[in-house]
Amino acid sequence: MAYEFLLPALTPSAQKVVRTQPEVVTTLIVVLVGLIMLGLGAWYIGFAVRKPGQKKPAAPPAKAPPKK
Repeated sequence: MAYEFLLPALTPSAQKVVRTQPEVVTTLIVVLVGLIMLGLGAWYIGFAVRKPGQKKPAAPPAKAPPKK
Protein backbone atom coordinates (compact mmCIF):
# COMPACT_ATOMS: atom_id res chain seq x y z
CA MET A 1 0.00 0.00 0.00
CA ALA A 2 1.29 3.45 -0.87
CA TYR A 3 0.10 5.25 2.27
CA GLU A 4 1.32 2.94 5.02
CA PHE A 5 3.30 5.77 6.59
CA LEU A 6 -0.05 7.39 7.51
CA LEU A 7 -1.57 4.37 9.23
CA PRO A 8 -0.08 4.89 12.71
CA ALA A 9 -1.59 8.38 12.85
CA LEU A 10 -5.07 7.36 11.64
CA THR A 11 -8.05 5.96 13.49
CA PRO A 12 -9.30 2.51 12.43
CA SER A 13 -12.20 3.99 10.46
CA ALA A 14 -9.87 6.41 8.67
CA GLN A 15 -7.53 3.52 7.86
CA LYS A 16 -10.41 1.70 6.16
CA VAL A 17 -11.18 4.76 4.04
CA VAL A 18 -7.53 5.17 3.03
CA ARG A 19 -7.28 1.50 2.10
CA THR A 20 -10.49 1.49 0.04
CA GLN A 21 -10.22 4.99 -1.48
CA PRO A 22 -6.58 6.05 -1.82
CA GLU A 23 -7.54 8.74 -4.34
CA VAL A 24 -8.85 10.83 -1.42
CA VAL A 25 -5.35 11.08 0.04
CA THR A 26 -3.85 11.71 -3.39
CA THR A 27 -6.31 14.54 -4.00
CA LEU A 28 -5.52 16.04 -0.60
CA ILE A 29 -1.79 15.99 -1.28
CA VAL A 30 -2.22 17.49 -4.77
CA VAL A 31 -4.45 20.28 -3.44
CA LEU A 32 -2.02 21.12 -0.63
CA VAL A 33 0.94 21.24 -3.02
CA GLY A 34 -1.08 23.43 -5.40
CA LEU A 35 -2.02 25.88 -2.65
CA ILE A 36 1.58 26.10 -1.49
CA MET A 37 2.73 26.81 -5.05
CA LEU A 38 0.02 29.45 -5.46
CA GLY A 39 1.12 31.17 -2.26
CA LEU A 40 4.77 31.10 -3.29
CA GLY A 41 3.88 32.49 -6.71
CA ALA A 42 1.90 35.35 -5.17
CA TRP A 43 4.77 36.14 -2.80
CA TYR A 44 7.29 36.12 -5.65
CA ILE A 45 5.17 38.44 -7.81
CA GLY A 46 4.84 40.87 -4.91
CA PHE A 47 8.56 40.67 -4.26
CA ALA A 48 9.50 41.11 -7.93
CA VAL A 49 7.32 44.17 -8.57
CA ARG A 50 8.32 46.01 -5.42
CA LYS A 51 9.88 49.30 -6.48
CA PRO A 52 12.93 50.76 -4.79
CA GLY A 53 11.16 54.14 -4.71
CA GLN A 54 8.54 52.81 -2.31
CA LYS A 55 10.98 53.23 0.56
CA LYS A 56 11.31 56.71 2.05
CA PRO A 57 14.77 58.17 1.45
CA ALA A 58 16.80 59.08 4.50
CA ALA A 59 16.80 62.79 5.33
CA PRO A 60 20.10 64.48 4.49
CA PRO A 61 22.15 65.47 7.53
CA ALA A 62 21.65 69.03 8.74
CA LYS A 63 24.40 71.50 7.93
CA ALA A 64 26.50 72.80 10.77
CA PRO A 65 26.14 76.52 11.50
CA PRO A 66 28.94 78.64 10.01
CA LYS A 67 31.83 79.42 12.33
CA LYS A 68 32.68 83.04 13.12
